[in-house]
Amino acid sequence: MARTRRKGAGVSAVLGTVIGLLVFFTIVIPMWIYMQQLQTMYMDSVNRRLIFEAEKLREKLDMSLTLSSAADSPGQYQPVLNITNSSPIETTVQAIYIESTINGVLRASEQPIILAPGERSVVRLNYQLQPNELIRVRLATARGNSFVSPYEIGPKKLPYLLMISLTNLSVSSVYRVRVATEGDGCVLPSSSESSLDFCRAELWVKRYVEVRDLGSSTGRIGREEVFVFNVAPGRYNVMAEVMRNDGSWAAIIPLYARSVVVDSHVLLRFNVTQHSWPLILRITNPVPRLIIFNTTNTPTALVNISFVLAYDSAVPGPTLNATVRLDPVGFTCSSPLEVRISRLNPGDSASAVFICEVPYSPPTNYRYVLHVPEGSIEVPGSFTVDTSDPRTSLTTTGYIDVCLLRRETLVRSLNVTTSTITIITVVVPVVSIETIQTTEMQALECGG
Repeated sequence: MARTRRKGAGVSAVLGTVIGLLVFFTIVIPMWIYMQQLQTMYMDSVNRRLIFEAEKLREKLDMSLTLSSAADSPGQYQPVLNITNSSPIETTVQAIYIESTINGVLRASEQPIILAPGERSVVRLNYQLQPNELIRVRLATARGNSFVSPYEIGPKKLPYLLMISLTNLSVSSVYRVRVATEGDGCVLPSSSESSLDFCRAELWVKRYVEVRDLGSSTGRIGREEVFVFNVAPGRYNVMAEVMRNDGSWAAIIPLYARSVVVDSHVLLRFNVTQHSWPLILRITNPVPRLIIFNTTNTPTALVNISFVLAYDSAVPGPTLNATVRLDPVGFTCSSPLEVRISRLNPGDSASAVFICEVPYSPPTNYRYVLHVPEGSIEVPGSFTVDTSDPRTSLTTTGYIDVCLLRRETLVRSLNVTTSTITIITVVVPVVSIETIQTTEMQALECGG
């Protein structure tokens, strides 16, 4: 009987152990795996949200709103929107809204517009303005940002002034100045020049000039009159003429100086007997470069190095040609290291891309220099580029940051217990780790 009881107790112990192991492997371990999966999903969600918020803060769109008025159909005005993505990330414009003083808020576009960094898009809105109407345009992006045009515009209210100063004029003569659009734009005279109520694609202003003498500490400047026009953003053709004794008109602005881009208030100065001015040329490197390597990457990576060469419209000038050269430091480029820019007009800008190969050696950074050799600038006549002007910049330096993507393990929580033991007569503290919880995160290590 006693042997039977002992045998039954042994079987019960074995069954209990088996049941405990089954509970451990079927409940505890799956639950632990499930909690780890939840933690991974949570961290991925947090990382995606952080990336989204960072991109949202870096998103930036520049807008220029103008009007289009055809010379053969005065009184009809269509808004034209120029959008430039000035952020280093791709941006999607989900919707375009028109805020009108007459019709309220209207959705003007349903088609998404995807803009790469530095890309520009021209959108002709399907809308006709009424003569007394003012509008603004608002953009909504896919990341939830909203951008609004910096000014209101309408046929009676244009945002910028185009001022044309003529010096060294003849006494008691009749002069006239014409401003006409080269594409999109609209022109209004100043209130004292004409009784026109609405802007036009082309406008002449005639004035009998009783010129006055202006003086300065450096001597006589000349006799000057200023013609003022209200204009919308755009490119305009400027012409000035003087009436001869026989009633015919003679041009006093040379052909190369007749085109101007207006995206702010502009003052043009023309000397009737002097037609050469120092020119302003500027090169910029608009987008910083970042390359990320991990342990499985190839030894090199390709990178595009872009630039923008701008021909300032602050002073009129001729068409010019120039060469932009790239000098890489520590890496090589597969494409030619020189780009020729041809037929650049005042107010224009040109861009190009160099394709280069960066070696794997993170974390570090590489430097490169973009410059325009003065000897490569071709301009007609006696024109020169004014290198002493602070607005002129023929050299710019850029950097490529090379980073290494690492996976790091962080301790989230640690459960320890402490106790003491006595060895001979010495009490020694003992620390035991019962549980430890860790999290794997990605870290980006970049050069200084």
